[in-house]
Amino acid sequence: MQITGEYAHVMREENQFVHEVTQIAKDQFKSGFTVDGAHPYLYENPAIANHVSGTTFLDMSRQLLKAVTHFFYSAPVSNRFVIRSVNMDFTRWAKLNVPIEAITDLTPEPKILFGHACLTFQAHITLYQEGWEIGTMSGEFTTFPLEVEDRLMGRQYRQAPRLTPAAVG
Repeated sequence: MQITGEYAHVMREENQFVHEVTQIAKDQFKSGFTVDGAHPYLYENPAIANHVSGTTFLDMSRQLLKAVTHFFYSAPVSNRFVIRSVNMDFTRWAKLNVPIEAITDLTPEPKILFGHACLTFQAHITLYQEGWEIGTMSGEFTTFPLEVEDRLMGRQYRQAPRLTPAAVG
């Protein structure tokens, strides 16, 4: 399926890294992308402009996972997306201008929060380039309606600030 900015939750074309996804099994997906290293923010530092950065992989996975929840798990486009945890393990540098394949395995966990259907996922993405496994990303994310976000944020923002150890000092 073609991923547009709407489904990747990006506003500017230059910020969209992933453009397609295919379902290859019940909770498994494949996507390909190529990073040219010309992004005005992510590659402004010449020290990292010689490989695909971990920051790029993090946002690529965010975009991909958002689109997958919309296309294959019926999450509305208006849903919020919260990365709860992520672990990235890169075993090789990813080259610029060379296609990368991402195989994503998801384990969905439906939940009800404040009377609204929400989905939490365990995610594992394996990344390949030129036939080599270059790294993995695993973690947990949740997608839920704006009303749930409003309730959760409202509850948190009403809490008094907690003193840090430095402030107690």
